[in-house]
Amino acid sequence: MRRGRGGAGRLATGRRVAPTASPTAPAVRLQFASPEGAVLGAADEPLDAAVSPTSDEVVFAATANGVSQLWRRALSSDRATPIPGTEAASFVAWIPGERGVSFVAGGTLKQINLDTGVAATLQPSATPPAPPRRALP
Repeated sequence: MRRGRGGAGRLATGRRVAPTASPTAPAVRLQFASPEGAVLGAADEPLDAAVSPTSDEVVFAATANGVSQLWRRALSSDRATPIPGTEAASFVAWIPGERGVSFVAGGTLKQINLDTGVAATLQPSATPPAPPRRALP
């Protein structure tokens, strides 16, 4: 749909339609410091983080003692905990409808169930596609 003046859309047929509001999640503002003894981000990459679909927790990459891995923090808490099995992870994304995240580590696309800690390889590849990311407003 092309956008016309005044924000109204125009279909390919030329018929004008009113723009529709898309359902959006409530805004989440997040401010936090790195975990004790850790630096936000993985190696030389900037902060990589994903807020859960329920907006109640965040998973992010941080480096502590020379090891980068994913960390998990409830937004109602100030404490983050490392997620075992996510060393060298980047491109973190929540798996829709599940209690887990996908990520890339060592050139492999993986996922981990955050309740059980069970990790699985989704695509062993030298150049895996990046997991889908939600666009920030």
